[in-house]
Amino acid sequence: MEKMKLLIDVDEVICHPGLLPAMNRFMGTNYKINDFTTYYLDDILGDDENKQRFYDTLQDMDLYEEVEFIPDAVETIRELNDYFDIYICSSCAMFCCLDKSARFFADKYNFLIKNFPFLNPEKFILTGVKNIFKADIQIDDKASHLMGDIKHRLMMTAYHNREITDEELNDKNIKRVDSWSDIREYLMGLLNK
Repeated sequence: MEKMKLLIDVDEVICHPGLLPAMNRFMGTNYKINDFTTYYLDDILGDDENKQRFYDTLQDMDLYEEVEFIPDAVETIRELNDYFDIYICSSCAMFCCLDKSARFFADKYNFLIKNFPFLNPEKFILTGVKNIFKADIQIDDKASHLMGDIKHRLMMTAYHNREITDEELNDKNIKRVDSWSDIREYLMGLLNK
């Protein structure tokens, strides 16, 4: 039997990358991820000039050196790999500096190779647009990324999507999941149907 194709996002689904720690160092602050409710963390940097100074510091930084993994992500993905055809589908193009985004692609790829040696790197899709893909299941933290030809759409609860209502998600055929335990339960349930 052919395995179901599963697309998994990285940022805010598998881990929190080092963007917030970098911003805290830059500003001398101690923000936590749950202090935010909007997607763009860099809004706290203030004016465009200050934002540009911060973006310039990113060019010399690997945002995947100091990640905070979402609990049980690695272990659950390792287990699911036995049952699903897993593709990592993650955005790498940095909107702040598109012309210098190559570094972010390389850093994310190296992070995946190091932490997910059991996955096939030929199935790492590093992109900026996700609504063009077709799969059985997709897990992402951004509802707008879950709009491709996907049968089962799972949105991982994250700091920026907590206020999206169940009604809004239902209208888009999206199911909210709060943890990798929830994801595992849902996906293993699909196998038993």
